[in-house]
Amino acid sequence: MDMKQLLVSVADKTIEHQYRETDMNYHIWDWQEGVGMYGLMKTCEVTGDSRYLNFVKEWVDYHIDKGLPKKSINTVIPFTSVLELYKATGHKPYRWLCEETAHFCMCQAKRANEGVLEHTVLAAEFESQIWADTLFMGTVFLARWGKFTGEDMYIYEAIRQLNLHYKYLTDPSNGLMFHAYNCKLRSHMSAIHWGRANGWAVLSSVEILDMIPDYIIEKEIAVDNLNKHVAAIMKYCNENGMWHTVLDRPETNPETTVGAALYSGVFRGIHAGYLSGCFLEQCSMALQGLIKNIGPDGQVLNASGGTPVMNSAEAYNNIPCVMSYYGQGLALMALSAMLKQ
Repeated sequence: MDMKQLLVSVADKTIEHQYRETDMNYHIWDWQEGVGMYGLMKTCEVTGDSRYLNFVKEWVDYHIDKGLPKKSINTVIPFTSVLELYKATGHKPYRWLCEETAHFCMCQAKRANEGVLEHTVLAAEFESQIWADTLFMGTVFLARWGKFTGEDMYIYEAIRQLNLHYKYLTDPSNGLMFHAYNCKLRSHMSAIHWGRANGWAVLSSVEILDMIPDYIIEKEIAVDNLNKHVAAIMKYCNENGMWHTVLDRPETNPETTVGAALYSGVFRGIHAGYLSGCFLEQCSMALQGLIKNIGPDGQVLNASGGTPVMNSAEAYNNIPCVMSYYGQGLALMALSAMLKQ
């Protein structure tokens, strides 16, 4: 199976049914589904197959008709796809929803130290907590909206959020990123270097940097942070081209979404000139690690389920692997990135 066929198999599996599983529930508007829809939009861009755009449109329209949930950081990521739908269709309600969401991020979303976006989800609020997940779930949309509208305030806020997340979450002892930081307690809580959190940060960095014009000097800081972070992460790649659920705990399980996110970010970062070509060999290993974990029916395997901040490395490792929109979506982003070059 060549790479395009593999991409199509993963995408076709993603749109196969109106799933109702916890991490792949068509009938919920949340981050899980939002990451999957974004992956499908990337797939449509590479393949030109309108089935994927139509699936995303049907999902978005279904939820608009049903009524969108209360806004939280985790419910922002679907609007990256809503924006792409507006570009494709010119349907004005899509734009109005994006404007409303950008306003939420700038003016209404709760903030922690220095105005860092507090991580909020549908079911709970994590007071004064900064999570790496926020970068992809909330800040990527801000950057893309800013680039689309030409309004610099969104772009400046996106790069500011990116750099502040690196400030609060980077472990100076090894260059990896902690999953979260509690501003009130001045603590990284369980102080775990969760693999997917690091993947979110790398992929988000490239997504945001692509939207930032060179005249914004904060871009240089973000590029420097990205290079240091990737150099640290690459030390933990195993012989099979995979990273572990907890990066610096090799006794934890190899986990597919980490490599998928890292491949997407690093490969694109190299081609955009943000990262050195010295990472290409490990990129190739990461791609092979991903390919080995895609089943014959297009299901992404060994992808751990939705993960809050856990108390220990063992607790992270005990999160069961499930089929998920984000697992499928991250694989779609990785394979699309490779085919686009």
